[in-house]
Amino acid sequence: MGDRWVSTNLMRSTYVWLPLTLSGTTATLNNEVNWILNSNSWSSGPSETTPEAEASTNTLSGGAKVISCSGCSGAQSIGYIGGSPGGKLIFPNISSTVATTTTIRIHYTNADASQRFASVVVNGVSHVVAFIPTPDDNTPGTATLTVPLNSGSANTIAFEAYNGGWAPNIDRLMVPVS
Repeated sequence: MGDRWVSTNLMRSTYVWLPLTLSGTTATLNNEVNWILNSNSWSSGPSETTPEAEASTNTLSGGAKVISCSGCSGAQSIGYIGGSPGGKLIFPNISSTVATTTTIRIHYTNADASQRFASVVVNGVSHVVAFIPTPDDNTPGTATLTVPLNSGSANTIAFEAYNGGWAPNIDRLMVPVS
């Protein structure tokens, strides 16, 4: 385990897990997207699905809407989540090949100078997630959330206000398949 220390912005400092492989006097560090942790070895994680927030299969309500984002997948994201109109984004039909606890990566933008928070509701269970500032509304950052998923495609992930505040703009999810 290591950390990415940002002395001028402590909320940007994060831990990273990277396996170090030693062979004689050579050390190799592979930066894979997903990892499976166990006591004996490291292995690359499963493939992922990457549902985009602006997909027509998703549900927008309460003022949440598609907005332009040049750095986002598809050059769009969903904004106006939370706030006084209570904007909401729902990703239905998120798939997992097995019932498991997994880490979902959330690509988002937050051009504010401070964190935004959102209630992320996974299969009916609410989780509060902090989204640190990104350079602007066209440069996505990544937040993570570790949650249980059910086997099959009936998993639902919703983004909504936390304490009436504005959530970040959501670009897409990255969900391990198993």
